Amino acid sequence: MMWVKRVRDERGFTLIELMIVILVILVLAAILIPQFGLARERARKSTCVSNQRNLETAVAMWQADNPGVALTGGKLKNSVPSAATLSSTQYAVQGMYAEPDDTGVTDGSDYYLSNGSASGAAASAASTNPSYGHVACAADQVADPWVGGYDGTLGTVGGINHTRGTTASP
Repeated sequence: MMWVKRVRDERGFTLIELMIVILVILVLAAILIPQFGLARERARKSTCVSNQRNLETAVAMWQADNPGVALTGGKLKNSVPSAATLSSTQYAVQGMYAEPDDTGVTDGSDYYLSNGSASGAAASAASTNPSYGHVACAADQVADPWVGGYDGTLGTVGGINHTRGTTASP
């Protein structure tokens, strides 16, 4: 009787080897996918905070050109100066009013301007208050510690937080 020696073809991978590679890829994907969502939200918050600071700069430039006019608190759509006023005189461009989580609104409704008073009324404007002239994201439904008179109830987009925090510079 003759023994026949079989030689395995070494050109391919075994099923076990392929399954291990797929398992490693799935584990890595499970670790990385949640991080992409966090990075996206951090980018949205960064954009919103940048818009807030740009709008504050626009309000400060408007105040320098209109020194006798007191700010009125409220959404930038209805405040003094309003989003329309800031845009028409080229202090701000229309893209500044688009909150990253609510891009369909570009009329200033997503941002709140503080006049330094707890009520936001023009008669009670407090220009010596540190929050005078600051802008908060009104879309996120979260009160901003830098903006007097805004309690977070005007927002339209829940589940996000675009405040700068109490230690951030105004």
